[in-house]
Amino acid sequence: GPLYGLADTWEPVFPMPVMYIHGTADGFAPYNGSVYYWSAVKTVNYWVNNNQCSSIPDTFNVPDIVPEDNCTMQKITFTSCDGNAEVVFYKGINMGHSWPESKTSYPAEGNKNLDINANVEILNFFKNYTNQLVNMAYAKTPEVFPHFIPPQGDTLRMRARLVNPDNHPVTVSAVIEGVKSAFKDSLPLFDDGLHGDGAAGDNLWGNKQWLSGLDLDNYTVRIPSHDMAEDINYPNRSFVSFTTSGPVVLDRFYISSSDTIVNTGDRIRYRFVLRNAAESGTIKNIKTEIVALDTFAELSTSRLIYDDLPAGETVESNGQHSIKFTEGDIAAKFELKIYSDDHYFWSDTFSVDVRPNAVEDRIMQSPKEFGLYQNYPNPFNPVTMISYQLSMNSFVEISVYNLLGQRVATLVNRKQPAGHYQVQWDARGYASGIYFYKLNTDGFQEVKKMVLLQ
Repeated sequence: GPLYGLADTWEPVFPMPVMYIHGTADGFAPYNGSVYYWSAVKTVNYWVNNNQCSSIPDTFNVPDIVPEDNCTMQKITFTSCDGNAEVVFYKGINMGHSWPESKTSYPAEGNKNLDINANVEILNFFKNYTNQLVNMAYAKTPEVFPHFIPPQGDTLRMRARLVNPDNHPVTVSAVIEGVKSAFKDSLPLFDDGLHGDGAAGDNLWGNKQWLSGLDLDNYTVRIPSHDMAEDINYPNRSFVSFTTSGPVVLDRFYISSSDTIVNTGDRIRYRFVLRNAAESGTIKNIKTEIVALDTFAELSTSRLIYDDLPAGETVESNGQHSIKFTEGDIAAKFELKIYSDDHYFWSDTFSVDVRPNAVEDRIMQSPKEFGLYQNYPNPFNPVTMISYQLSMNSFVEISVYNLLGQRVATLVNRKQPAGHYQVQWDARGYASGIYFYKLNTDGFQEVKKMVLLQ
């Protein structure tokens, strides 16, 4: 049937026999094609060209033995193909989206041809062929690590699992290409236990290579293989990616739900703020996904979307991640996976303190005054949570200062309604020592001290 666009990115590894059935009155997969489907003619021509068949077919009009079905059938056969293959096209004239002589029906199928039995025709066609791929060795499930290579360089590790049912002699390689840049390189993979693969002879092939000085770009890694016994090259169009852009890191996050106190059984909504830590370049099509690093939380599965993020700037999520906490008095740990163009490139971690009930009883009441609580934990390394409360709608700024009075981070800078809030400070990259955090609202200020121990 229609190839659903697969042939735009995949290609057969050798000529193969093809049988194709399509009705000219198909209301689901139009005979002349659509946005989602190739036309019948394009599909047939694809296989004729792939198999290097004669362009002049033999056409046979199947006898119309059941005129009551309101459709007829043509059998169009392309022969003289490479590898003893052929292409047979059953063209159902005025036939709908139906299986010839099928015993089941549905309302929208249209006319069903009863002059042939599709099951019989398929059996008679394919019994004359054997599948060369049954015993072919090929590489699958490519992996790379890390997914981000910094400007100063890093070692890229590449691996793939080899399927080799008959232990054929085989060669496996990795092909690295820039998406926009002209960079292209290849290197062999090994299964000797010495090249970042697995144990020797376990069919997990791998290698590693130092990369530096690459252009800011996304890069693909494919793992093609060659089965020397069958003499078949498997190009392996699937790929994994890494990038030299960024990194994009978690700058901060905050509770965006009306319930701002994290208690056992609560489902809390969070917004996340990302920062592009690069000196140049804009990251586009950003999404995030949360992964729980323990069993204390249930997560929403949808990914959040972000606007484009220039170097050195921050961007806030357009939506919210929700987390339900199943245990209390813990620090629940999470990984934030960060994607660009639907490829996983960066990750960061964060934790959420689920407070004891005594704390819950104290802060669940509607606040009657502004207040800033002591950060928790304190001292900390490298992440701490700052809680505060607002007695009325106010513009809120929470900033962090060093001992010289220099502002080193701004955690909140927005208008917020009355309520209880928490915000995280991730101090990775900051020197150990004493810091001050300041709550500044309309008519209220408060400062507290915290200690970072790296």
